[in-house]
Amino acid sequence: MKKRKKISGEQSPNTAEQNRNRINAILDSMIAAATAGAQLESFYEQKAAELRECDNCFSIISKRFMKADEREKEMLVNFFRYWPGLEHIQFLQEFINTEVFWPRIGIMILELLNKSDVMVQPGMASMLLELDDLAQRLKQQLVNRDSVNEQTAADTVAEFIQKSDREKTGIIMQLVEEVGAELGPLLRAVYEKDRAWALEAAALIGGLNSETALQILRQLYELTADKDLVKVIKKTIHALKQKGVAVADFEPQADEQPVFKKIVLPEARAFVSVIDGMGDRIIIMMKPISVHETRVFEIFMNDVTGIHDVSSVCVIRKEAEQLIEKLTGEEKLVFVETTLEHACFLVEEAYRINEQTGAIAAGSIAQWRDVFAETAGKNHQPIIYACLDAAVIGEQQALLYQASKLFKQTAILFWFIESDEAKEGWRKVQQIKNSPLVLSPAQVEERLKAQYQETARTYFTEEKRALFKRRLEEVAYIYTRKGQDEDARIALCAALSMAGGSLPDKNPFCLSLVEEGFNYFESDAVIQKNKDSMIINPHDVSLLV
Repeated sequence: MKKRKKISGEQSPNTAEQNRNRINAILDSMIAAATAGAQLESFYEQKAAELRECDNCFSIISKRFMKADEREKEMLVNFFRYWPGLEHIQFLQEFINTEVFWPRIGIMILELLNKSDVMVQPGMASMLLELDDLAQRLKQQLVNRDSVNEQTAADTVAEFIQKSDREKTGIIMQLVEEVGAELGPLLRAVYEKDRAWALEAAALIGGLNSETALQILRQLYELTADKDLVKVIKKTIHALKQKGVAVADFEPQADEQPVFKKIVLPEARAFVSVIDGMGDRIIIMMKPISVHETRVFEIFMNDVTGIHDVSSVCVIRKEAEQLIEKLTGEEKLVFVETTLEHACFLVEEAYRINEQTGAIAAGSIAQWRDVFAETAGKNHQPIIYACLDAAVIGEQQALLYQASKLFKQTAILFWFIESDEAKEGWRKVQQIKNSPLVLSPAQVEERLKAQYQETARTYFTEEKRALFKRRLEEVAYIYTRKGQDEDARIALCAALSMAGGSLPDKNPFCLSLVEEGFNYFESDAVIQKNKDSMIINPHDVSLLV
């Protein structure tokens, strides 16, 4: 028999297997590292580069994605953020259109699609947001032990039943992961409306072969005594025994529905960072959604352009506690704990900027609104006015002459020196200092003072004064949280002076900022060293990956 000639470019079976093994090994190491802890952007970029050196790499990655469990799918979707080109975008859109998926994975994919240059298919964004919103409402009702007979809960169940079988399956399987045996009441409510689909879902849950799945199925049997369900339960018990799990044999009996006590969850918490040299800051908000799990939001925002990104993840209690330790111990970027109402006020304030400018906020803002709906809208002014007496401090104008001490501790100076007005003013200062005219020291000083005043008038427009007022209010609040009461009073006095009747060229704070800014221009090295420490890089300090 003649041997088949090898076609040019075709891999031999051994070479193809080696290539596939290498790709899977790279993916295994990446997933192991991501499971162990958060990784930097450079880590994922390196893995992407290694994979692209392999032949037919994305085809193998996409096949693995289709076979992966949901935990691995989440890590791979996160990894796809660093994959160049568009092949992964097309693949993920086809995945959404044809496969069963967890809604929270759908939201991760939507955020990835929104950040790409490809137009999202019509209706896909709204569909994914609606599915995630529905899953979150169902989860909240389950962990709160709300009765399915209450109107709100009944309406949510009815909305769930109207979804397609594929959408319902994705939601129900995510809820198995998130609420465990507390899923029972929902499955029982669905059974009463759609027996056939409920039994299909029960079979899928039983296929997980876990003790949690067995608890859910037994709860359903307590209501139905369905013979088909008994088969699924016995099959699950058999699979568990094969795995070495000690499980009692199932004896069908109809017990009374257990009466649950309303559980009380810990209070939600919020943390805010300082404002950096570009007006950026990060807000972390966390709310327990069950006895074991906490929903965490990381909002990256700017006080000129609005919300840049909203990330959300569900973590166990221990991970939430570790996150709080990291926040309070963070050295590169200072965080302080604040009230939930204040954090909501800041997010809503930033979102109004998005609405005014037409900039699109991240998809997770819908999740945020759903989780914190009860708290949003309660605060209507900056929180500093609940901490300090503005009427008293506004009269203490002498505090403005101490403002220079704030410039060494915060990013205030960099708000000014990054501006065109500051650079133009510095050019004119240099001309005065290097003037060919023979000037006495007093004349030089007089001209420099006049230039400081001119720069203050030019820079501190009405819009800029309003911006500084809000920033200084937040600086003052950060100081109060750190126990630096005197600095807090100085910052608030400066904030109030921005709204007062004094002109910028007569305002001690404005003049001090301009003069200190020009002093910094004397040394480029000093500027760069301090500037780097005053700018938030979200990839360096992000607490959620």
